[in-house]
Amino acid sequence: MIVYDVETIRPIINKNMKTDPKYQYATGWDDYNGMGISVACFYDYDLGDIITLTKEDFDNPDQRQALQTLIDKAGVISGFNIKKFDNNLLLAHGISVPAYKCYDLLENIWFAAGLNPLNYDKRTHGGYSLEKVLAVNFSDVQKTMNGVHAPFMWQDGKHQEVIEYCKNDVMVEKALLDLVFTQGGIIDPKTKKFIKMAIPRG
Repeated sequence: MIVYDVETIRPIINKNMKTDPKYQYATGWDDYNGMGISVACFYDYDLGDIITLTKEDFDNPDQRQALQTLIDKAGVISGFNIKKFDNNLLLAHGISVPAYKCYDLLENIWFAAGLNPLNYDKRTHGGYSLEKVLAVNFSDVQKTMNGVHAPFMWQDGKHQEVIEYCKNDVMVEKALLDLVFTQGGIIDPKTKKFIKMAIPRG
């Protein structure tokens, strides 16, 4: 089983953003090629450790093939919102993550809360950010920063800080996944009530 997270090189332009000419930007949420990959971290349960790949690794065909092999061998691949974002980002850079292997934490939280992930509505599906889910389920597990800053930091040359941030995100996602295994669900950040979740198999 693998838990993973990916950070981008270029932030996404939105209508409320003031751009700065010193930075490069992606054109939108579907511009996965334009976003680029700065770092991707994969916690391998078999190894009991994190595998870290940076932009240079994704530029290397041998490294990409090694990652594809790792993914192909994994029974379950998990993360937070990976079906909508991280999987597509990897695919744009030559790595395929089969949907049938994926246990998307956000998707399964929505299911447990009675929400259909395919019918996203901010009014109902909002409020389930990773930060908010962690806050009601742990007293000592949290993100180290807001991911919106990571692309700017990478372009500023703060590569190690972004790598450490990505590693932390993977580990907090693993902690959340482990919680699902141990207690069969989590506390809903909106209702503050326990919701029973599907257990990943594979």
